[in-house]
Amino acid sequence: MFALLAAVLFGVSNNVVRQGLKYLDSQSGTVVSISTATACLLLVSPWWMHADDWRNPAVWVFAAGGLVHPIFSRLMAFESNKRVGPTVSATFDGTAPLFAAGMAIAALGERLTLPIAVGTLLTTVGVMALFWRPSTPHKVMQAAALFALGAAVLRALIGVIGKFGLEMLPNPLMGVFIAYAVSTVAASVIFGIRSRSAPLRFSRAGLFWFMSVGVITAVAAACFFSALLFGQVIVVTPIVSTSPLFTMLTAMVFGADRLTLKVVISVLIVVLGVMLVSLGRV
Repeated sequence: MFALLAAVLFGVSNNVVRQGLKYLDSQSGTVVSISTATACLLLVSPWWMHADDWRNPAVWVFAAGGLVHPIFSRLMAFESNKRVGPTVSATFDGTAPLFAAGMAIAALGERLTLPIAVGTLLTTVGVMALFWRPSTPHKVMQAAALFALGAAVLRALIGVIGKFGLEMLPNPLMGVFIAYAVSTVAASVIFGIRSRSAPLRFSRAGLFWFMSVGVITAVAAACFFSALLFGQVIVVTPIVSTSPLFTMLTAMVFGADRLTLKVVISVLIVVLGVMLVSLGRV
């Protein structure tokens, strides 16, 4: 249930990002959204933060995860979203189970079953179908794939890092907060360096949309880490990767994407793949 709720929220956030990118660039939006998510978690800290937790070695594990996610995965995801739209961009996230499976098997000793193998293959086929778009310049799709797949790799990596940390410190909100706090500092430093040579322009609309993204993803990330606390990476990640379905539904509301038959079929193939992966748990 935690993983499914995370999928719903991540799917919705992809379209909110699309709206925000009309008013702010991806780097500015990243700073605003991550900072907002960190602030939201801090506001509810009296209910989950414990002084003893700060002395646990897992703090450093979560901090290391924060150096790559959400800052760089968010930048890549936002850029992909801007180039090819939320539905196609979100569907590339369907490759995360493939990377997560490999990492979880190598680092955590989780077992690969036949359904998981078949599911990852179907996921790959779905993404390849999306990659082939004759109407889009090849170089544009190459760049979009690079950004989107890079984000998927980093999201898979944070799942493994998060699971490792939660085995030492079973406090998912603590894990999310530390990762997002570190990312907030890193994003702010990068943004500060950039702002020396480029003028900063913020609009109220852009701030509204990306602050909304921050609120949504704060809850989604908390659900994701809660799911990792109770389940295996190789099972949780595929469920969370069903977010393209919910991206499709919200895209219809926002009118941010045209849902062609090809995209629908590709998404269904990816979803079928991740379902097989989730059913292949041991």
